[in-house]
Amino acid sequence: MNQPLPPSRATIPYKAEGQYVAVCLGCGEPLKHHQRSFRVRDEKAIDFDDRVLIDFMGWFCPDCKERMLGFLQGGIRAAVERMKEKQKTLQLLDKKDREALSQVEEGPECREL
Repeated sequence: MNQPLPPSRATIPYKAEGQYVAVCLGCGEPLKHHQRSFRVRDEKAIDFDDRVLIDFMGWFCPDCKERMLGFLQGGIRAAVERMKEKQKTLQLLDKKDREALSQVEEGPECREL
């Protein structure tokens, strides 16, 4: 059942910068209030590397939301197939192309609504 957050916990954990109020967890782009499409609500995350609980709240833009939710479709079998396809593609690239590709950040551009 969806329950609203108490007002004290519903606030943004960092100061807004002008018109931007959040950062997309998927692509790192700043988001305006109306661009926030999807929010991770659980404010405690387990950091398995450092073995600690951390405070965590984040937003996704519409493009990253669709991409992330698309990754969940098909489960692990589909994820393994995507990984295999990506490996095949990388094997086809020659060394020069791989070096050029490594200089480019992945992720869709956040679009303004």
